[in-house]
Amino acid sequence: RLNRYLYGRRRDFWHIDYLLSSPGVRLLMVKCIYNDNPKYYESLISRRLNQVLEFLPNFGSSDSKGDLSHLFKCKNVDPVPCLELVQKIISDIGLSINDCLI
Repeated sequence: RLNRYLYGRRRDFWHIDYLLSSPGVRLLMVKCIYNDNPKYYESLISRRLNQVLEFLPNFGSSDSKGDLSHLFKCKNVDPVPCLELVQKIISDIGLSINDCLI
């Protein structure tokens, strides 16, 4: 899926496609979390982020029963503190954020 954003996508399909089509929205970086159980960790990360960040209810989480959202908003204009918080939550779970191997 990542290749479509790095090398040009053909049409809007995923939620992120519609977000990236909005004025003023741009993709700054792509990082990956490699693990053996992606749906489990997606929900675990989502539930931790729901506790500390603003979120758009039900966005991108319809296939994950119990998750409130998979789209979060940083309150700060500067994304660095928010990204550091996300990285800490992911690290506390026992995962690491890496450059993507594409």
